[in-house]
Amino acid sequence: MTSSLKSPLTSSLVSAAFLAIALCATPLVAQQATPIESPSSPSPADASASPQPDQAAPGVRIVRLSQVNGEVQLDRQTGHGFEGAFTNLPIIQGGRLRTGDGVAEVEFEDNSSLRLTPHSLVEFPVLSLGSDGTRASTIHVVEGAIYVSLTKSKQSNVNVTFGQETLALGPSAHIALAVTGKQPRLDVLDGTVQAVNGATTTTVGRKKALLFAPTSASAPTLLSKNEKGPYDDWDKHAVQYHQRLAPTNGNYAATPYAYGLADMNYYGGFANMGGCGMMWQPYLASANWSPYDNGTWAWYPNAGYSWVSPYPWGWTAFHSGNWNYCPGAGWGWQPGNQWNGLRNTPVVKLPNGPQRLRPPIKPVPLGPTVVAVNQKPLVISRLNEKDSFVFRKDSAGLGVPRGTFGKLNHISSGVVQHGSIERPVYISSTPGTRSQGNESRMTANHGTATATHTMPAGSHSSTATQPHSPGNSGASPGGGHSVSSGSFGGGGASRGGGAVGGGAMGGSAGGSHASGGGHH
Repeated sequence: MTSSLKSPLTSSLVSAAFLAIALCATPLVAQQATPIESPSSPSPADASASPQPDQAAPGVRIVRLSQVNGEVQLDRQTGHGFEGAFTNLPIIQGGRLRTGDGVAEVEFEDNSSLRLTPHSLVEFPVLSLGSDGTRASTIHVVEGAIYVSLTKSKQSNVNVTFGQETLALGPSAHIALAVTGKQPRLDVLDGTVQAVNGATTTTVGRKKALLFAPTSASAPTLLSKNEKGPYDDWDKHAVQYHQRLAPTNGNYAATPYAYGLADMNYYGGFANMGGCGMMWQPYLASANWSPYDNGTWAWYPNAGYSWVSPYPWGWTAFHSGNWNYCPGAGWGWQPGNQWNGLRNTPVVKLPNGPQRLRPPIKPVPLGPTVVAVNQKPLVISRLNEKDSFVFRKDSAGLGVPRGTFGKLNHISSGVVQHGSIERPVYISSTPGTRSQGNESRMTANHGTATATHTMPAGSHSSTATQPHSPGNSGASPGGGHSVSSGSFGGGGASRGGGAVGGGAMGGSAGGSHASGGGHH
């Protein structure tokens, strides 16, 4: 990766410290009490671009916008061009995704993933499914820098294109591609990639790089080593998160696809609910929480309105299986082989459920392209002004940065019992060796289990009062900032690396995974 990515944001140390959690923790969600109209909804004179009734078959292939932090927009082919994006939006063939001062991640069905750094634009000209079940995906990079990490699946053919070049990625390939400046650069971090330009094919192996000539007429230069990039740590931790939390038991055996399951493993778990059988439930949720109280209807051409959940785990559980109410335990999800795709009308069983629950009804056709649903106030866990992270009952994981706080089941029952639990955090500054690409870091230490999560500082937080209003907060480009939680057993907080109280703390500014570090 080249180091030409820009991180133009500036702020005080305190603002940057809050960004470290806000960037990771606060999703872009709808928080209106009543349905709202998209700011880009068509005028009466533009009725031809308005949403039309459902027409598409339910088997349309979709991939998941799995993470949104900062300024991210998606062109869903609604006729309005780019619109504000938020987590769990489906991406269809022909879609376009771009980042401003923000980052984004896309998950494919087999748990492979694509990550966009700030100021990047990619298109999805091919998202197809063959008669033999083989999936073909083409990611066209118009500008910016991306990472792609594939699983070992043999049912997926993934190509990355830019200019006149085509990169054919082999199973388990992991690449960084920067289409910036006059000479694009490919770094193969794992696996093998074939770079094809006309009749010329160059094979690039692990820990090798390819520097492309300014003109396609010249052959690219094969380099013997990778170049460290400013967003390598962010990418590395995302890959580790997906690998570490991939399902290893049979609870998801009836689930048709693997994407979204890492988040379900982190933010919830299965339990035997007696007469209700095995059910998955989110942590930090009481029996009064219900899965369809909050969300968004997003319109797609030839398919109509698709339900989008605001929860970080809210993909698989809202596209397959069904929700059931178990007396005394609340709502739980049970896997099912069906896949609802864009036509994911809420599937709810109410044999014993409270009659007050009414699954949201799809908006009428010819309405806005995005409609918020909030049947009750949205609850979010977040950092407070006292340098503590507050886990709140019925947030169901909303606001909790993924992979950071260890096993959430360790505190879930306490949160449900007491309404909320605060955990101290501390903030320290990591001097940067260069003025670009330093990262905000949050680590958590829970006795014997330590998890580290990094996010680039050069991104806005994604706080919003409606789906199209990303918030603004930044970090100083001159250094990264570390935010760590104390032991779940208690303890104080510290600032700038100096301990206050006796809490067991996580990593510090001088710890591992330094800003801008490499992958291996």
